[in-house]
Amino acid sequence: MRPGLATLAAATLMASAPLSAHAKADRPLQVVTIGASLTSRNHWQPELQKRLSACLHREVRVTRVAAPGVTSRWGLDAMDRAVALRPDVVTIDFAGGDANLLKGVGPRESLDNARSMVRRLRKEFPGSRIFLLAMNPSVGMAQLTRPRLDLYYRQYQQLAREEGATFVDHRPLWRKLGPDTLRRAIPDGRHPDPDYARRIVAPHMAAQIAGKPC
Repeated sequence: MRPGLATLAAATLMASAPLSAHAKADRPLQVVTIGASLTSRNHWQPELQKRLSACLHREVRVTRVAAPGVTSRWGLDAMDRAVALRPDVVTIDFAGGDANLLKGVGPRESLDNARSMVRRLRKEFPGSRIFLLAMNPSVGMAQLTRPRLDLYYRQYQQLAREEGATFVDHRPLWRKLGPDTLRRAIPDGRHPDPDYARRIVAPHMAAQIAGKPC
């Protein structure tokens, strides 16, 4: 097997291995959530921490490295903060910010930036679990500023396959609410009500990290 293929194969095995294979249970599991407003504003992390701790029967610490209105350009600069936390698990959410026409981050730059983040994490923490996220859909007029959002998320999905990460798509769970409830759950068309985010994002993300329902 060529060296590049061997590296990818090893990363893929780590991405699919049980969580116990990535972090010693005698210390807190360090989860770092990196992203823009859907990571910084919706406050699903405390619920994620509670669910994971109960599900895994160990201490879990979930830390946000996120800010509203930012893009993956900000994310590249923020990687030093994320790395300093020595994460066992990392979630990355910049596709929605990058897809905003007003931000000027095209699909190619967005993909390159995300790839740089994943590869840095993989280099410094080979055993870490990395999740690329598709958050909630945009609703109503908010869709007009992100006409190619699905493309950015498809790139995340492909990147996850190429780099041995995991793509997690929360959008089907949001769409199950139905059009009327979805509009109420995402009142400004982009940022969900925090209570809905806790009820939808946290349990789904916990199950993905733990490898079982939480």
